Amino acid sequence: MIAPWLRLDLKLRGSTHHQPSTTANIMKTLLTLLALITAFPVVLPAAPQPAVDWNSTQADFFSDNDGPFTLGFRFRADSDLTVTSLGAFDYLGDGLATAHTVGIWSLNGGAPLAVATVSSGSSAPLLGAFRYAAISGLTLSANTEYIIGASDFYGQEFDIYPYAPQGFSTAPGVTFLASRETTSGAAGLVFPEFGEILGGGAPLAANFQFVAVPEPSTVTLLGIGAVAMAGRFWFRRGSKPS
Repeated sequence: MIAPWLRLDLKLRGSTHHQPSTTANIMKTLLTLLALITAFPVVLPAAPQPAVDWNSTQADFFSDNDGPFTLGFRFRADSDLTVTSLGAFDYLGDGLATAHTVGIWSLNGGAPLAVATVSSGSSAPLLGAFRYAAISGLTLSANTEYIIGASDFYGQEFDIYPYAPQGFSTAPGVTFLASRETTSGAAGLVFPEFGEILGGGAPLAANFQFVAVPEPSTVTLLGIGAVAMAGRFWFRRGSKPS
């Protein structure tokens, strides 16, 4: 029969013998994870948000019939953004009389960088005063200006549009610069070259939803923090006497 003090001594010796090996394996695993996070940062998905937030209550709502017009605005992306959907204004939120094609252009026009058609009726998702159609994803570069426009706004027979909206705001990462519209009554999506009325004095009929692209350094720091917390947990767990 082994004396109690001898059993305790053997237990301590065994614990001391295996502890360095266990701790080394844990640290090796954590260092590997840290290297992977640094080399390949994982971006967690964020919820899309509208570029323009407006309750659609304060504006002059035009119901003339001298269109159609493409209506939109010039804006600046203040950080890298990924556009997830394009939207058209729905007066009263009761459905659109006609479909509207929405596009985003670079500042100088040319072919649209992205296009989506918001269907007529009420099947397209409604968020605030706008209905949206999803796109596969368009990345806008930081400190770069763009133009957005929504087509085929007439007024009385088709879809009423707001003029001189008040009380709207833009999401962080987006700066509203000036309204834009077309001068001719051409149907379909046309680059809105006219307007440049500062402060939203002209129509506000287009919108978009986006997610901000996180900087790699931010994602890496989050990953390092997670690995450090995991390392502390496992180290404390491995250091407990068995």
